Amino acid sequence: MLIEKFKGFKAELALADTFDKIKFLEAKAAAAAEFARVNDIGKKEQDEWGIFRVEITQRKGKWLEDNFPSKKHSSRTLRDEGISFDESADARLVSDKKDLVDEVIQELKESKSKIVTPNAVITGVRKKKKEEENKKKQEQREKELKQYKEEEFKPQKYRGCFQDVCKNFDDNSIDHIITDPPYPEKYLKDWEDLSEIANRILKPGGFCICYSGKYHLPEVIQMMTKHLKYYWQLILLHKGLSAAVHPVKINTLYKPILVFYKEPRTPQNKYITDIIEGSGREKYGHKWQQAEDELKQVLDNFTNESDFFLDPFAGSGTTGSCCMKNKRRSILIDINDV
Repeated sequence: MLIEKFKGFKAELALADTFDKIKFLEAKAAAAAEFARVNDIGKKEQDEWGIFRVEITQRKGKWLEDNFPSKKHSSRTLRDEGISFDESADARLVSDKKDLVDEVIQELKESKSKIVTPNAVITGVRKKKKEEENKKKQEQREKELKQYKEEEFKPQKYRGCFQDVCKNFDDNSIDHIITDPPYPEKYLKDWEDLSEIANRILKPGGFCICYSGKYHLPEVIQMMTKHLKYYWQLILLHKGLSAAVHPVKINTLYKPILVFYKEPRTPQNKYITDIIEGSGREKYGHKWQQAEDELKQVLDNFTNESDFFLDPFAGSGTTGSCCMKNKRRSILIDINDV
């Protein structure tokens, strides 16, 4: 019976010429696939149904692009037709990235525990697409860095705990610290250590600028102000999707950038606004990586050319890269190779 339905659905797909017909066929195919799953039909047969459902999604994406070109329609136009933004984006993705779709389907078919479904394919394609984009960004970043080989601004790199490495630094030797310490509760002691070390090695009036999470923000400020003075909080607006803070059920759209200083208070050279527009996620070098364009705004606002920076949680080296491109000197420390 399922084989006959499969052949019939295939014929229907070839003739489907409206969005409603495609959607109706999609619902029937989903019901048949669920029947196959519940009745424990073999993995090979379930995968075949999954591949067919992906083909329906691809057909839907082509129809949408033909009738609502992505560069010429608004989400409101789609909503007027009863089509959600997510549905449109998913369908266009699998229609446009056929090579990635084939790769993901092959991986799912070879898996002993995973079944081919539209959702599994869409998730896999998004992941591979992001990996491709990140690879291109990394290659572009390395290409740009080749233009900045002057020894004067080449970062000094150290591997190890910043608490140990910083013992070798002289008092009052660093102009500013800019860093992104880990946010979970178990790392709060690192914030206190950072405050103490910054108070020793920063030059008088130097800034310690830290990206921060929000869940432990009161404790972070308490730790940092044990040895430094609070200056201000900048707001980095996230570009794109919000980040979920599950314990408090909040989708957050910004990240705090906390600014502390070593006395005496010495304001930056110019008036600035305390909102930074995000430029999008850059996680191709490290899972906690921050975007270079956003960091450049901080450098421009608070520092000067030839200033000497320390990043004790250097990760992928974004601070060093940004400093080098903007004629700042830097020291990078991380427990892993930068």
